[in-house]
Amino acid sequence: MAEKEKVKALLSEGENAITQVERVMLNQLMYQPGWKVLVKLFDAVCTKSVEAMAKLNPEDADYDRLVVVRAQNSRITNETVKLIRDSVLAHVNSIIKQEEKENEEADARVERMTGIHAATPTAPDDAIKKTFGIHLAKPVKKKKEEK
Repeated sequence: MAEKEKVKALLSEGENAITQVERVMLNQLMYQPGWKVLVKLFDAVCTKSVEAMAKLNPEDADYDRLVVVRAQNSRITNETVKLIRDSVLAHVNSIIKQEEKENEEADARVERMTGIHAATPTAPDDAIKKTFGIHLAKPVKKKKEEK
């Protein structure tokens, strides 16, 4: 069994590499209504290539050759669509990671300069318990009375 290689995103390196602005544009594209339509089109292309192979008549003279050719076409189509999707996600994830890193660096600079630390997320009840020293009363569930 062949080991799965981690495929690099398309246009991630070299002179034709996608710029930071283009990565941001890809990120914005994923949130547009048309993105879901594009994904549907990709799925339809993959389904159509598999159906073309399944529709072959086994009684045809050149059935064996046609099965091999259509299986190759189907595999190439599916791998191309997967590569495009994975590349888009990889570029978008690189933007997200970079933003997170920049935000963490900014928070660290603010902490060093002002001594004010970022708030840690807690449950809403915790703030009341810590501030007032009281516990919130939880409503008691009423039992249904039999008639």
